[in-house]
Amino acid sequence: NLVQSPGFMEISSSSNRIVTWYYVKNISNIENYIYFLDSIKSELVNLLKSIACNHPIKFNLKLEATYNIPHVEYSSENRAFKTSARAIFTDTGVQEIVEEAFTKLMREQSEYSSKGSSFTLQCIDGLMLGVYKYTPMGGSSYISLPAPIENKKATINPQNLDMQCFKWAILARHVDSLKYDKNKTKHTQH
Repeated sequence: NLVQSPGFMEISSSSNRIVTWYYVKNISNIENYIYFLDSIKSELVNLLKSIACNHPIKFNLKLEATYNIPHVEYSSENRAFKTSARAIFTDTGVQEIVEEAFTKLMREQSEYSSKGSSFTLQCIDGLMLGVYKYTPMGGSSYISLPAPIENKKATINPQNLDMQCFKWAILARHVDSLKYDKNKTKHTQH
């Protein structure tokens, strides 16, 4: 009920905006899933592109609808069909990812409809969009190990000052004695 106008509206966010939720209500009362999704596709693509141009994101969709059993009073039930989170970067093909997400939603809806329940679609309520700031761990993200793991000397965890952690981990395997100078946070070979 927060949304009474057409288009995607921000309805909530975490205090630091790590997660933001948007909702587009089916104000036109479109009765066909494909027509409804087609009617919002370009706006969804543009919204995701505009958010992803600032920083990488992950998003997921939740298509909400109401089902009922015909001629049975008070039989209305809410149903939601969901996608898992997908990453979007500045160079990602957002149009294709949105189309894949819509296909997933329609597949899930089709599976629900084919289960043989006597419920039929009463109305499509709308689509919830969850957007999450995506901060994957990148190179040079050295993480010191807990003492019990470090003391076993069974891991390769070289400290480095560049963006090539993986390379240093592979090369460390081939060095006879690699010693870490914890104060200087760089490689020293003896």
